[in-house]
Amino acid sequence: MGLPIAVVQDGAPELWKALATALHNEPVVGEWTEVLDWYHLDERLSLCLDLCESAKKREAQRKRWHDKLLSTEDGMSAVLRSLRRKARALDDERAEELGAHIRYFARNKHRTHYASYKKHCLPIGS
Repeated sequence: MGLPIAVVQDGAPELWKALATALHNEPVVGEWTEVLDWYHLDERLSLCLDLCESAKKREAQRKRWHDKLLSTEDGMSAVLRSLRRKARALDDERAEELGAHIRYFARNKHRTHYASYKKHCLPIGS
Protein backbone atom coordinates (compact mmCIF):
# COMPACT_ATOMS: atom_id res chain seq x y z
CA MET A 1 0.00 0.00 0.00
CA GLY A 2 1.39 3.38 -1.01
CA LEU A 3 0.97 6.76 0.51
CA PRO A 4 -2.52 8.22 0.43
CA ILE A 5 -3.05 10.90 -2.17
CA ALA A 6 -5.23 13.88 -1.36
CA VAL A 7 -5.94 16.57 -3.90
CA VAL A 8 -7.00 19.89 -2.44
CA GLN A 9 -8.32 22.59 -4.74
CA ASP A 10 -11.19 24.90 -5.56
CA GLY A 11 -14.47 23.44 -6.74
CA ALA A 12 -14.22 24.52 -10.38
CA PRO A 13 -15.46 21.55 -12.45
CA GLU A 14 -12.82 22.06 -15.14
CA LEU A 15 -10.04 21.74 -12.53
CA TRP A 16 -11.43 18.49 -11.17
CA LYS A 17 -11.91 17.09 -14.66
CA ALA A 18 -8.32 17.90 -15.66
CA LEU A 19 -7.00 16.42 -12.45
CA ALA A 20 -9.05 13.22 -12.75
CA THR A 21 -7.89 12.76 -16.33
CA ALA A 22 -4.24 13.18 -15.35
CA LEU A 23 -4.47 10.86 -12.35
CA HIS A 24 -6.37 8.16 -14.27
CA ASN A 25 -3.52 8.18 -16.80
CA GLU A 26 -0.87 7.79 -14.09
CA PRO A 27 -0.16 4.05 -13.71
CA VAL A 28 1.12 4.26 -10.12
CA VAL A 29 -2.00 6.05 -8.86
CA GLY A 30 -4.87 3.77 -7.98
CA GLU A 31 -7.03 6.09 -5.91
CA TRP A 32 -7.05 9.51 -4.37
CA THR A 33 -9.19 11.66 -2.12
CA GLU A 34 -10.65 14.88 -3.48
CA VAL A 35 -10.93 17.72 -0.97
CA LEU A 36 -12.63 21.06 -1.49
CA ASP A 37 -10.06 23.54 -0.25
CA TRP A 38 -11.11 24.83 3.18
CA TYR A 39 -10.03 28.37 2.37
CA HIS A 40 -12.14 28.49 -0.79
CA LEU A 41 -15.06 27.02 1.13
CA ASP A 42 -14.68 29.61 3.90
CA GLU A 43 -14.48 32.46 1.38
CA ARG A 44 -17.83 31.30 0.00
CA LEU A 45 -19.28 30.97 3.49
CA SER A 46 -18.25 34.59 4.10
CA LEU A 47 -20.11 35.67 0.97
CA CYS A 48 -23.15 33.73 2.18
CA LEU A 49 -22.95 35.48 5.54
CA ASP A 50 -22.80 38.85 3.74
CA LEU A 51 -26.10 37.98 2.07
CA CYS A 52 -28.04 36.53 4.96
CA GLU A 53 -26.71 37.54 8.38
CA SER A 54 -26.47 40.75 10.34
CA ALA A 55 -23.01 41.85 11.40
CA LYS A 56 -23.94 41.00 14.97
CA LYS A 57 -24.71 37.34 14.18
CA ARG A 58 -22.05 36.59 11.55
CA GLU A 59 -19.30 35.14 13.72
CA ALA A 60 -21.64 32.95 15.75
CA GLN A 61 -23.13 31.51 12.54
CA ARG A 62 -19.67 30.99 11.00
CA LYS A 63 -18.60 29.11 14.14
CA ARG A 64 -21.68 26.86 14.00
CA TRP A 65 -21.01 26.03 10.35
CA HIS A 66 -17.30 25.43 10.98
CA ASP A 67 -18.08 23.19 13.96
CA LYS A 68 -20.50 21.10 11.87
CA LEU A 69 -18.07 20.80 8.98
CA LEU A 70 -15.07 19.88 11.14
CA SER A 71 -16.72 17.58 13.67
CA THR A 72 -19.40 15.60 11.83
CA GLU A 73 -19.00 13.26 8.89
CA ASP A 74 -21.75 14.90 6.86
CA GLY A 75 -21.53 18.44 8.15
CA MET A 76 -22.18 19.92 4.73
CA SER A 77 -25.75 18.57 4.81
CA ALA A 78 -26.42 20.65 7.94
CA VAL A 79 -24.80 23.72 6.38
CA LEU A 80 -26.88 23.31 3.23
CA ARG A 81 -30.10 22.99 5.26
CA SER A 82 -29.19 26.17 7.13
CA LEU A 83 -28.41 28.07 3.93
CA ARG A 84 -31.64 26.95 2.25
CA ARG A 85 -33.66 28.12 5.26
CA LYS A 86 -31.91 31.48 5.17
CA ALA A 87 -32.49 31.82 1.41
CA ARG A 88 -36.26 31.56 1.92
CA ALA A 89 -36.15 34.71 4.08
CA LEU A 90 -34.33 36.83 1.48
CA ASP A 91 -35.57 39.01 -1.35
CA ASP A 92 -35.40 37.44 -4.82
CA GLU A 93 -32.09 38.99 -5.85
CA ARG A 94 -30.22 38.01 -2.68
CA ALA A 95 -31.87 34.57 -2.66
CA GLU A 96 -30.64 33.93 -6.21
CA GLU A 97 -27.12 35.02 -5.29
CA LEU A 98 -27.18 32.78 -2.22
CA GLY A 99 -28.59 30.02 -4.42
CA ALA A 100 -25.46 30.10 -6.57
CA HIS A 101 -23.35 29.42 -3.47
CA ILE A 102 -25.72 26.69 -2.34
CA ARG A 103 -25.41 24.98 -5.73
CA TYR A 104 -21.59 25.22 -5.52
CA PHE A 105 -21.60 23.56 -2.09
CA ALA A 106 -24.09 20.89 -3.19
CA ARG A 107 -22.05 20.11 -6.31
CA ASN A 108 -18.91 19.67 -4.18
CA LYS A 109 -20.53 18.05 -1.13
CA HIS A 110 -18.69 14.77 -1.69
CA ARG A 111 -15.43 16.71 -1.24
CA THR A 112 -16.33 18.20 2.16
CA HIS A 113 -15.93 15.33 4.65
CA TYR A 114 -13.48 17.38 6.70
CA ALA A 115 -13.91 15.43 9.96
CA SER A 116 -12.91 12.24 8.14
CA TYR A 117 -10.01 13.93 6.36
CA LYS A 118 -8.66 15.24 9.65
CA LYS A 119 -9.09 11.82 11.28
CA HIS A 120 -6.96 10.30 8.51
CA CYS A 121 -4.40 13.13 8.69
CA LEU A 122 -5.23 14.41 5.22
CA PRO A 123 -4.89 18.11 4.39
CA ILE A 124 -8.03 20.21 4.11
CA GLY A 125 -6.52 23.48 2.92
CA SER A 126 -3.86 24.65 0.54
